[in-house]
Amino acid sequence: MRTFISIKWNPEPSFFPLLTEISKELANESIKWVDERKIHLTLKFLGETSNSEAEEVKKILTDVAPRSLPVNFQPTGLGYFKSRGMPRVLFLNIHHDVSLQLMAAELDEKLYTIGFEKETRPFNPHLTLARIKFLKNKKHFYQVIEKYQDISFQLVAVKQIIFYQSYLNPEGPVYKELANYPLADTP
Repeated sequence: MRTFISIKWNPEPSFFPLLTEISKELANESIKWVDERKIHLTLKFLGETSNSEAEEVKKILTDVAPRSLPVNFQPTGLGYFKSRGMPRVLFLNIHHDVSLQLMAAELDEKLYTIGFEKETRPFNPHLTLARIKFLKNKKHFYQVIEKYQDISFQLVAVKQIIFYQSYLNPEGPVYKELANYPLADTP
């Protein structure tokens, strides 16, 4: 099974009209938008995971989560990832405190001890909004990115991390919550 560890984002109501506005501005592009109910911040993508590995992951999360203080993050401004020089993923940037970075690093380290590869790229928290198949008008795309650089949304107080299984199908991914792990309540 394909698995990942993440934080669920429950956007404030002002997010939805803004997402509609952005998608209208990019309506002529070949973009597949993420279902807004599935937007999340990935702490660690594990990929193919056996049942026995999943049980080991659950043990690690049971250990790490209660020792992790609640963390905060704030979605702020649009961004994108490139592949072969072309924008491929449209996302909301995440302004975060250092505790989010520390949590991701601890998970990466502990999961490495049970056989999952360490991340080779720096942790770059984001909320994926869309996958870009092809851009007909790159200049317009970059103008839209620039236009929404100063948007920001509610400060999110993270209270739990979630272990998900992901199923891929033609309509888009389906996420099944395998378990959730509350973080510590107080410093």
